[in-house]
Amino acid sequence: MAYDYPTELYSGESGNLIIGIVNHEGRNVTYHGETWLINSNNTNYSTLTAENAVMLDSYSVRLEPNH
Repeated sequence: MAYDYPTELYSGESGNLIIGIVNHEGRNVTYHGETWLINSNNTNYSTLTAENAVMLDSYSVRLEPNH
């Protein structure tokens, strides 16, 4: 269980992002994810644009089922 981690970073601060993925689907699955930097002054996340959000990374990982 994840705990004691930062939930916000501000301009000039650095931090690490750790993502845990576990496959409970009973078969091999490829998961795709994206990491975005979002301007916190924008509270309407349904209308992300190049002015208020930037994709930092995208990734894929293929996992066998976790029994």
